Amino acid sequence: MVLQIIILVIGLTLLIKGADWLVDGASYLAESLGVSPLFIGLTVVAFGTSAPELAVSLSATLKGSGSIAISNVIGSNIANIGLVIGFTAMLVPLGIQRSTVRKELPFNILLSFAVMAMLLRGNHYGLDRYDGFILLIFLIIFFEYAFVMAKKDRSEKKKAGTVLTETDTDELKKMRIKNTFLFILGLVMVVVGSNFTVNSASEIALALGVSEAFIGLSMIALGTSLPELVTSLSAVFKKNADIALGNIIGSNIFNICLILGTTSIVSPISVEVAHYWLDILVMSLLAVGLFVFTLKKSKVTRTEGIVFFSTYIAYIVYISFRG
Repeated sequence: MVLQIIILVIGLTLLIKGADWLVDGASYLAESLGVSPLFIGLTVVAFGTSAPELAVSLSATLKGSGSIAISNVIGSNIANIGLVIGFTAMLVPLGIQRSTVRKELPFNILLSFAVMAMLLRGNHYGLDRYDGFILLIFLIIFFEYAFVMAKKDRSEKKKAGTVLTETDTDELKKMRIKNTFLFILGLVMVVVGSNFTVNSASEIALALGVSEAFIGLSMIALGTSLPELVTSLSAVFKKNADIALGNIIGSNIFNICLILGTTSIVSPISVEVAHYWLDILVMSLLAVGLFVFTLKKSKVTRTEGIVFFSTYIAYIVYISFRG
């Protein structure tokens, strides 16, 4: 028990400090590249925080348990909006750019319902290789959009004179090297810290007599979204909400396109529709809810954060009883 408490403290320390460095590195990297923090959040940070889910899903697929990939993605996307955005907005209302409301959020909704259609169509329940290729095409479209956005950001910053010029080459290189290292180190610390925290917390809960079933449901859900949660909280408290929201929306897009696309190409996935239809619906409705709440005012308020967080808690309670 003492050892697990020590590991828990180490894990939390790595998480908090790693998220701090991750956000700082991402923010300064965006500045040195002349792109917006939103772009960095949507792409680099989102991919980094989604990497553990990708590794788990690919490993499960190669072992013949492809349906774990679907559970992993659905659960993670639900937690990203319900838990991460909900809890963060309860603490600090989240501002969101109009471009995100008009483009990235609708794209996330489109992907959610596309996966629902793929999984539930006709007599076929699951994802085949054709579905996987379609999802990867969606990912390519997203990357194309993101890089067009990055070019636009850089062009606007050049006109405003806020991008380092060629005469600043040495300073530019030093900034990029330093901040890339800071970003990677922070990301590694977040991933390792989340593993230490979840594993040690599970051991402590078992020692205290908490049921394995509840631990599995709650700790796995926490584990898949802990990197996003800590990173988003750190970004918000550093007054960089673009990285926080970009991280969540980008992570959801990567989860669907990259993880489900790749795993279904490696091995077609078959599932029992009765086990997933409500979960997929909750995932899709949370994405729609985020869009509706931010459509007019471009902000997630504390009240809306409570709605998201309460929905997530209700969902966790439901699946705990469902088993």
